[in-house]
Amino acid sequence: MVDIFVGRKKRVFRFHKSILCSKIDYFKSMFSCDSKEVIQSTASFPEDSNEAFEVMFEWVYTGSLPTLDGNPERSVGGSHISAWDTVATYKLVNKLRCIPFMDAVMSKCIKNHRSHSTFPSMKAIGKIYDQLPQGAIYRKYASMTLHYVISEHRSNEVMKHWPTSELHELLLAKPDLALDLLKLSRDQEPGQHVKNPKKLIPICTFHVHGVDDPCKDRE
Repeated sequence: MVDIFVGRKKRVFRFHKSILCSKIDYFKSMFSCDSKEVIQSTASFPEDSNEAFEVMFEWVYTGSLPTLDGNPERSVGGSHISAWDTVATYKLVNKLRCIPFMDAVMSKCIKNHRSHSTFPSMKAIGKIYDQLPQGAIYRKYASMTLHYVISEHRSNEVMKHWPTSELHELLLAKPDLALDLLKLSRDQEPGQHVKNPKKLIPICTFHVHGVDDPCKDRE
């Protein structure tokens, strides 16, 4: 067994070493070298969230993710429902570079937006750009969502939840987002409608696996 201490309060998550290492190469490397972690069978993740490790625990042992149905967060088209923090979870698995887990999180997130007819909120998009590094696929999904909403929606619902003044503040606060949005706008073909990112087929447009790798979400 290995004990992983998470967060400032050092909550302990106990895994079977063989199962954890078979699922996530990061831990296989960590627990196979001559290091303190190997000797003590422990590791520390003080900057990560307990919630993200709870999700990881379920994925490691079941191969699936918890449902996202849960607490409502207002967004375009009604309530965006999220029972666990997809951004904090993606931050963790991006650090671990566990591609199957990363892709599973993106699939879960996009399918949730499809089923509830919603998008990430402005608050969620800001959080994505705060917590995830340049090049993260979740950032791509967030910027494409914002590009679509700004370009294609003029309804009262959109204006209510995406007011121009707050969009302006968001772009001033997140220059990386402003740059990504500008690139998307300039790359858009003249006269063509901006595509809704959550409806792009296949979902693995937002995965990081290889082009020819098998994917159950390649629709």
